[in-house]
Amino acid sequence: MTIKARVMTALKNVAYPVYFGGWHPATAGEQPPNTYITFTTMSTPDTHVDDVRTGWRHYVYLTLWAKGAYTKDTIITAMETAGFENAELREQIEDDTRMNMCSMTWEYREVI
Repeated sequence: MTIKARVMTALKNVAYPVYFGGWHPATAGEQPPNTYITFTTMSTPDTHVDDVRTGWRHYVYLTLWAKGAYTKDTIITAMETAGFENAELREQIEDDTRMNMCSMTWEYREVI
């Protein structure tokens, strides 16, 4: 399973829509949902045995965007249940849109 598919599967029951890369309007003038999740990924070789790669380390950069109050607990539980480890969590207000942002960095190690 790809890391993108693993994240989408982990978050399938979270109450907010999830978008890989970012939210993009389907039609001109469409506005983003009041609360939604975006994420990107990065993967690096992790472990080697006898010069052969035996593992990958995947990083997931996830952002919860909200025009008002939000709950991050269901996201944290879903990701941890799927085997991800939380490496970082930041909460702030995005200057341009004035939306609340909760940015999380997750790590997943894959043995191949």
